[in-house]
Amino acid sequence: LSRSDDAAELVALARAALQSSLSAGEAKVACEVVSAILAGLSEKPRAVTFTKEQAPEFVADLVAAEASGLVPLEDCERVLDLLVDTCKARELYTFLIEALCSDDLCSSARVRSIHLLRATFLRMDVEKRHLFLGSALPVMLKKSLMPGTSKEQL
Repeated sequence: LSRSDDAAELVALARAALQSSLSAGEAKVACEVVSAILAGLSEKPRAVTFTKEQAPEFVADLVAAEASGLVPLEDCERVLDLLVDTCKARELYTFLIEALCSDDLCSSARVRSIHLLRATFLRMDVEKRHLFLGSALPVMLKKSLMPGTSKEQL
């Protein structure tokens, strides 16, 4: 892919396919998307650049896939661990905060996202970590303390 429009379209299509598969309770496409991301991130001697750059955008869908039980737990855990280990911490942080602030995650996916956020913070440069942590806490507190936030949304 040489054009950013092509890359964005491919990512959007893959995310839509994964979300649709999860919504329909169909494992086949969800497993294929997770396997493709897993293959790209675990490529040796280093991760495929396209996957490394685009995978953080999938984080909400990947924790939802893990929570759904449609995709093997080992694959989900491995791909999420590779996201933290391989992708840029700033990008992963951005998409994790976005996921945590949405109403789309079930409680188990939200808890998993918090664990991923912790791991992402620990990967950040110590001198810059406070810049991200300082902005994450108010956003998460505001979201969790909003009127009408149900126990399931937390």
